Amino acid sequence: MRHGALLLLCVSLLLAADVAAESSRRSAYLESEKSLISVEVKTYAQETGLSVEESRLALAREELAAPEISALRAEFADRIAGLFWVRLPAQHIVVRLTGSGYVPRRKIQTEAGIVPVEFVTGAAATAEQLGAVLSAAGPDLRNTIPELTGAWVDEKTGKIVLDVASPAVSKRAYDTERAAIEKLMGFPVEFRFLPAPQDLNTPPNTAKPASQPATSTRALPNVGGGRQLSGGAGQFCTTGFAVKHAITGVKGVLTAGHCFNDATYTNYPIPPEILPTVIVPTDMVMEAWGGIVDFQWHSFPPGQPVTSAYCVSFTDCSNVVIYGSAPSVGATVCHMGRTTGRSCGTVSTVGYEYTGTCTNADPSTCPSGKWIRVEGPNLACAGGDSGGPVFNGYSGYGLAKAASGTGPLPGACNFLIVMPIGRIAPYSLLLL
Repeated sequence: MRHGALLLLCVSLLLAADVAAESSRRSAYLESEKSLISVEVKTYAQETGLSVEESRLALAREELAAPEISALRAEFADRIAGLFWVRLPAQHIVVRLTGSGYVPRRKIQTEAGIVPVEFVTGAAATAEQLGAVLSAAGPDLRNTIPELTGAWVDEKTGKIVLDVASPAVSKRAYDTERAAIEKLMGFPVEFRFLPAPQDLNTPPNTAKPASQPATSTRALPNVGGGRQLSGGAGQFCTTGFAVKHAITGVKGVLTAGHCFNDATYTNYPIPPEILPTVIVPTDMVMEAWGGIVDFQWHSFPPGQPVTSAYCVSFTDCSNVVIYGSAPSVGATVCHMGRTTGRSCGTVSTVGYEYTGTCTNADPSTCPSGKWIRVEGPNLACAGGDSGGPVFNGYSGYGLAKAASGTGPLPGACNFLIVMPIGRIAPYSLLLL
C-alpha cells in the first residue's frame, strides 16, 4: 500500500436535511418497500416468525424512528447504559439507565406504527464508562488472553464480551480464569469462542479472476457503489458508497483501504449477459488505512458520471443513501458484497474494540479504536466483500472491513466488522 498525504480538514459529513424533505423521503421509502419482498424483510420474517407484512412494517419502524432515538440519546446522555431494539414478543426499544427512579414508558409515533419505549433503571455504569474500563484494561487483557481478537460492551446485559480465537475445548481453561479477569475489569465478563476475523479482500492467487473483455464496448450512464473492483492475480473488492470531495468537487467511490490500489471497476453481468459489459479504469485518489480508519476512494476518467445509487444485489442498483448515521444495537443492517451479495444481520455493538493480533508488514495499519459489529444467523461474508456498503433503507452506516466466518454461505459468517461512515468526514469527503 502506498500512503499519500491525507487532508485533515474537518467538514460536516452531510448538510442538515430539511425536516419536510426528510419526512417525504422516508415516506417514499416506506411506499417503495410495499412493492417488493426484500432480503431484509425475508430475513426478519424468518428470524422472528412474523409475516412478511409484519416484518416489513417492523423494519420500516426501525428506519423511521431514528430521529427520535437520537433525541433519546441526547436527553439521557449522562445516564445511558444501553439502548437497543427488541423484536419479540412485541417490537419495542429498551433504554437502560443508571440511577433510580421510575421513568414512564413512552411511544414513538411513525408512519409505520407506534414504537413503545421502555426504561429500566439501576444500571451499575453507563455504556461510556464501561467502554472506558474496557479500553484501559486492553493491554492487560491481551497479555492475559493472547488469543483475544476483540471486545465489546453488551448494552443489553451490561457484560463485557470477549471474542477469543481459541477452540471450544479451551473454554474450560478460560472459565477458570474468569474470576481473575472479572476482578481486573470490575464487571461481569462473557467469553465467545470464534475464528479470528480477517480482512475481506481476496488476496492474490486465492480467487479465480472473472473472464472479461479487455475494453468496454458499451458506455455506462453512470458508476456507483456496491459494484465490483478487480485487481491483478484474481483480487476482488467491492465499491462502497459514492462520494464527493468537498474542496475539489471530484466524485468517486469508496472501498476498503486494505484493498489493492490499482483497480478496475466492472458491473455485474445481467442475464443473458455472462460477462461484465462495463469496464472502467479508476485512479486511487487517497487512502486512510490504519488505526480507526480503513478506506480509500477512487475517481474515474474525466466526463464519467458518478451516481449516488448503489447496488443492493447483483440485479438491483437503484438504492440511494441520504443519511450518514450510526445504527442502534439490535437494529437490522445489511451489506452488499461482490462475492456473497446482499445479506442482513443485527447490530451487536457500535463500540467494538478490534484488538486481534495484526500481521501487517506496517504496524501502523493495524486496527484500533471502535468499530460496528454485526451478527446474525443469515449473515454472509467472504473474500471480495471488503469495502462494500453497509446500510438500511436510506441510512448508510459504513464499509465492510473484516469478518469471522467459515465460508460464503448465509449463516457461516459469525460476525462482520464495519468502519463507521462518519470517519470519512475529516478527509473532506461527503456522501453523494
